[in-house]
Amino acid sequence: MAQVTLSAEVQPQHMGQRLDQTLAELFPDYSRSRLKTWIEDNLVKVNGEIINVARTKVYGGESVGKLRTRADLSLKIYHSILFMKMSIF
Repeated sequence: MAQVTLSAEVQPQHMGQRLDQTLAELFPDYSRSRLKTWIEDNLVKVNGEIINVARTKVYGGESVGKLRTRADLSLKIYHSILFMKMSIF
């Protein structure tokens, strides 16, 4: 089962917004185009269901999350190795 790396709850003020717009507000560290790519790549769940259409409307109260990918795991391993090398010196 895939693990979720990012998660949040859609707030009432997001009612009627597109999913990609809402995710951009909930996760400001990521560009809207990156978030849209995640949606189209089946990496975003809303209330436990994968949603792959960026224009899907949200209404508030939904739980949203991004699924972990191999790239996420590879980056985590890379950072762990880098940290270990830095701590040797």
